[in-house]
Amino acid sequence: MANGLDIMNSGNKPTFVTPNRQEVIDITTAPVYVGNCTKDWHVTEEVSCSGHRYIRFTVTGIDQAVDVYRNPCRTNWESFRTNILSCLSDMTDKISNFADLEIAAKQFQEAIVLAYNENCPLTMRMNNRNIS
Repeated sequence: MANGLDIMNSGNKPTFVTPNRQEVIDITTAPVYVGNCTKDWHVTEEVSCSGHRYIRFTVTGIDQAVDVYRNPCRTNWESFRTNILSCLSDMTDKISNFADLEIAAKQFQEAIVLAYNENCPLTMRMNNRNIS
């Protein structure tokens, strides 16, 4: 691929799944030198709060790794509620067709993700082991 990138995808399992369609539309790219360290690329069955499936792979040859994650138990739920209400205050309550419903659902999903990311801090954990 141009610009020294490799496509990491393997197989033909759908990366985007909705009740109406299933497609392979997501592409994972990496510099050529990282491609040699990447193994076990696959689409998971995990629920992702969108039509896109999670893509997982293993990177080998790194001595130290950092796990970055959000722990829902550390969420400031009061601020989360305030942020949700603020984000949704402009949302219309008049839904008269499928397009309106799709727009409202997207706004609601974006409000939840934004409020969660703002109110659940990122946590980092160092792993002193080889990733494989």
